[in-house]
Amino acid sequence: MTESEGYIGIKVNPDTKTRWQTAAEENPEYRSLTHLIAVAVEAELGEQPDTGGEVDVDMNGVHERLDSIRDEMREMGDTIDETYMLARNEEMADYTELKGLVQDLIPTGDREEILRRTPEKPPMETPEDELEDVVGRTGSASHLARILQNEGYTPIEIKGIIEQLADDVKGIEATFARPQEQSDKRIYRVEGYDG
Repeated sequence: MTESEGYIGIKVNPDTKTRWQTAAEENPEYRSLTHLIAVAVEAELGEQPDTGGEVDVDMNGVHERLDSIRDEMREMGDTIDETYMLARNEEMADYTELKGLVQDLIPTGDREEILRRTPEKPPMETPEDELEDVVGRTGSASHLARILQNEGYTPIEIKGIIEQLADDVKGIEATFARPQEQSDKRIYRVEGYDG
């Protein structure tokens, strides 16, 4: 206790103390029994009328503020929805463009014939002007990835579009030329499907 604080002792019967203690603990407005007593004394000294717990409060200002907050939240929700739709439309445009590029580059033909064709050189050793020809003959996903990375697409986007096309488009397959090696992935359109 500091010098500026004073101590007042109050003696009450045990039932009163229990009742006050319970009231202080059950009401979040009070930090402790001492706080409850201090608030009650200050209220009495301020000559505030005892209203039996009911207080008349003008709620017009509160309602106006709540309406204002609700309107602001609706505006924020609309802005979030618009931003999401813009981002989604841009993402879908990129997806559609990438999907079109892949479909234009991959070969169409007999599965076994395409898988028999082997790129002459690895993608990093193949001259840029020959990459499209290699992809058009063999469907080499690694050569395709190099072309698309040169266009600014990331490896994860390229991998995702290859998997999506193989899952979503009838007649487009993505497989390994030699599955036992799990290398030399190919993507191609099987002859007889429009894609």
